[in-house]
Amino acid sequence: MKKKKILCVPAYWIYGVLALAVTGIIVGSFLDYQIDAAIANRTELGSYFANYSGYFAFMFPTAGGTCIYAALKDDPKWRKAGLGILLFGYTVSVLYCNNYAPTYIRELYGYVPGESSPLMSVWAFLFWMALNAGVSYLLMKVVDTDRKEELIRAGILFIAVAIIGFQMAEWLKFVGSRPRFKYLLTLDDPMSAYRNWWEMIPYLAKKSQDELMSWPSAHMFRSGLTILLPVLSQVCKKPSKKRNMAMYAFSVVFMLLTTYNRLHMTNHFLSDVCWAMLLIVGVAAGMYCLLFDGLEEKKE
Repeated sequence: MKKKKILCVPAYWIYGVLALAVTGIIVGSFLDYQIDAAIANRTELGSYFANYSGYFAFMFPTAGGTCIYAALKDDPKWRKAGLGILLFGYTVSVLYCNNYAPTYIRELYGYVPGESSPLMSVWAFLFWMALNAGVSYLLMKVVDTDRKEELIRAGILFIAVAIIGFQMAEWLKFVGSRPRFKYLLTLDDPMSAYRNWWEMIPYLAKKSQDELMSWPSAHMFRSGLTILLPVLSQVCKKPSKKRNMAMYAFSVVFMLLTTYNRLHMTNHFLSDVCWAMLLIVGVAAGMYCLLFDGLEEKKE
């Protein structure tokens, strides 16, 4: 009897991540404030990690569209449909990248609002277009086009989980409207405004009120998308269990680094980060089970 796999690694490794997230939620439910108070220490390196580390996650729609196009490009009947999906995924990725990270890229070009030419903002947009085009080109070189059904399923998985995850994070922040630790530190009596994650006041936060958007962590939603990397590894040429596990290990380490970063940079509490980890990994695992159910038996 074959061991069950989820996201192209043994299922118990995914269960382990979910269990870790639940443990963090439980611990945070009692010690959120105390943990942040103990390790809060905003640093330049931590700021750099927070600003730039998770944005490659926005490229998963591009990766998904590329996988589907790679599977359909040699079929005259479906080639245009595949190209349309590729362009859709590419557009979604470019817009996500430009909407969530424009400030940092413009700063790299030396853009100063009100002083620099508006054309410098165009360069930032072109940067994301070129980067996503490069990702698509590279994937076309490395994916195994003979594994058409797996590529299509993987492509749907990447696009769906990315869009669901990003939109879920946006919505839940308004539902929770939880004050951030860094905001509490500006008050004379921080504990007077502190709220546990379950003490939600839906839609108290407005669009511009970042200080009330602590729960859940959007950065962890992005970092958690790395749990899809073993699936991407599996549809590349010469698939390898060791490579899949290496991608899994990278994902777990990256999520742990993100957890520490969000806490010591005073942006989130432990339960904020662990809820996001539980949700995005849970969505990814559930979608994988739906899309890949029975595929191994069919291949046999």
